[in-house]
Amino acid sequence: MYNEKEDCIDLKIGEETEIKSGETACNAQYGLSLRVESVNDSRCPIGVMCAWAGTASVQFHLTTANGEYSFTLDTYQSTAFKSDTVIEGIKYELIDVSPYPVFGEEQPIKTVKILLTPNSQSIDWTNKTAELRVHNQNKISITEGIWGTLVKTEGNCMPVIDFRFCKQYPVKREIVVYEYTNINETTQSSIRPVFFETVNTKMKATITSDKEGFFQLELKPGKYSIFVKEKQFLWANSFDGYGGISPVIVEMSKISEKNLNMNYDASY
Repeated sequence: MYNEKEDCIDLKIGEETEIKSGETACNAQYGLSLRVESVNDSRCPIGVMCAWAGTASVQFHLTTANGEYSFTLDTYQSTAFKSDTVIEGIKYELIDVSPYPVFGEEQPIKTVKILLTPNSQSIDWTNKTAELRVHNQNKISITEGIWGTLVKTEGNCMPVIDFRFCKQYPVKREIVVYEYTNINETTQSSIRPVFFETVNTKMKATITSDKEGFFQLELKPGKYSIFVKEKQFLWANSFDGYGGISPVIVEMSKISEKNLNMNYDASY
């Protein structure tokens, strides 16, 4: 798991970062630690005629809030070599390895130039909800209120989850927050009890989740009930022991996490 070290250099997002072989770069905002493990520079040296240009291969070790990854990037791009990869919504692109080798000269410690850019649009988050929540956590910009990830589950999910038939993926929906609401203060749909036709308490806020299911809302300290707008109904599927619907508590100067799983189309 990610743990920023004192000797980390700054790992930039959206700008090129230079890391020497054996060094580690960190980004606290995204919870990333990237180490250059080794560099194998087999590029054709200056002063030599070669059959092909060669490549510099860089072995990286990446630690995130969600796990650890080892991968290799090359300066030469082809079907056999790749100069970029995407991990947990971040694109890692090898820009250069310097200095370039010169015939007859000893190769010094190499400096690797790498570019990290958010690349979430290329990620298929189906059945990767744990990773998605970690990814979405980096989007939080409020200091008091609620945040969460909205997903939908559908298909045959029994007796055990088989990802060939059971799908869980993020969805974009309107999130509606009411004062703490008891089931007696609503009118439930006759179609399914998780759908509500009316909620007879005061609405406090609304927000639409993004395409990755992320939502956040600034709310004052208090107790609330969260619903999701689904067609002409409001949806919620969790209750406390007192009949309260989808409750969440916001404390002063804190952010409460409330993840929502719309599983009414799933079989368990």
